[in-house]
This record gives sequence, C-alpha cells and structure tokens, in this order.
Amino acid sequence: MLMDDDAVRRERAELWTWQFGAALASATRIAWVIEAHFADMYDEIRFYLDDPQATDTRPCVSYNRNGRLHVLGASNPGSLMSVDVLGDDGQLLLIKDAADWVLQNAQPFVGRPDPQLGRSLRLMTKLLSRAVGTDVGGPWEWRNGYLDAASGVGRRESYFEAVPAAAKACHPQEGDLMGVPEYRYWFLVGAEELPRLAIEPATGSVFTANPNGVGFGQP
Repeated sequence: MLMDDDAVRRERAELWTWQFGAALASATRIAWVIEAHFADMYDEIRFYLDDPQATDTRPCVSYNRNGRLHVLGASNPGSLMSVDVLGDDGQLLLIKDAADWVLQNAQPFVGRPDPQLGRSLRLMTKLLSRAVGTDVGGPWEWRNGYLDAASGVGRRESYFEAVPAAAKACHPQEGDLMGVPEYRYWFLVGAEELPRLAIEPATGSVFTANPNGVGFGQP
C-alpha cells in the first residue's frame, strides 16, 4: 500500500520521536513516558524526568509531534523552554543536538539513567523501523494504553483486546503515574488502529497479538 506524502512525513516524525526518547533515556533518568492530547490540539509524547532530589516536582520533556520540543518546569513550576525540531527546510533536528538541548535546560534534574528503559526505547525504535515502509497497514506509530485527552480519558480497551497478553499483565503497581497501570503499556498501531504488539518499557516485556509473528519481522 503506497502512502501519501503526509503519511510518510508522519512516520518520519514518529521515528524521530523514539530515537530521541532512546537517546534521552540513555542520558538521564526518566520516571514515566506517556502520550497526551492537552486541549485536544496537541499530539505529545511526554518524558517525565526522575527528580534526583526526590521532591514532588517532576520536570517534563514534551515533544509535540507537529515539530516542537519543550522542557516544562525545570527551573520553576511555570517555566517553559522550547525549540523547533522541524526546520523551515523540512529537516529534523539532529537527535544528539535535541538531547543535548534538553539536558542543558533540564538542570538540575538530570539523574542516573535507567538502562532498561533505554533498551526498551531502542527496541521500540527498531520495531517501528521494521514496520515503517511496509505494505502491512501503515503509517505506523506507537500509542499509549491510556487515552489522556481534554475530550476524554480512559483505558484504550480495543488495544488491550487486540493484545490479550498485555491485558492480562496490566495490573496496578506501586509508582504508577496517578495510579493508572495502562500508562505503562505502548502499542504499535497502523492505519486500521489494530495493534500488532505491545511493550511495557519499564520491564522490556513484549506482547504480540499474533503468536506466530507481527507480520513485518520478529521482535
């Protein structure tokens, strides 16, 4: 199935998202990774930094997938710093430059990385890369198990129904963001909104919808 230019750009931005996330997770500690649609205007991936000072404030790195990267609340609760990821020439900011910019602006909330999360985000990038450009239902993207939007919130039941093993594993744990275990799960979704697999980045556990494979190569 040939994709139009918008779909190709969407997949390109999606790949950048997780390449950046993997680089950030390898450089500093991240407590949670979620998807959010605040005001129903934004399509954000939020990386909550793990505050090494153990305060109640957790600064947030937000990438709005229309091309803008933010660091929120690093110097004070109302602070906001941002940079354009997509240049006027259509080129995406280099991953290293984006990660370095975040680390510079997120001080002093940079902590020791969690190796497992870094490995998981690299795996998510690898799986997405295998799916992108295939003829099996793209454009492909990672979507969270919990819908967090102004117009509605809640468990994405259709995702968990498509990957029963993830549904079986999804139980509350200490440290869940706002007590919601569904935030821990991510689903690789194509145009049909039918997940082929799920991953729990905190543990690296992968759950496939099809026990014989996901249709574009094994994890």
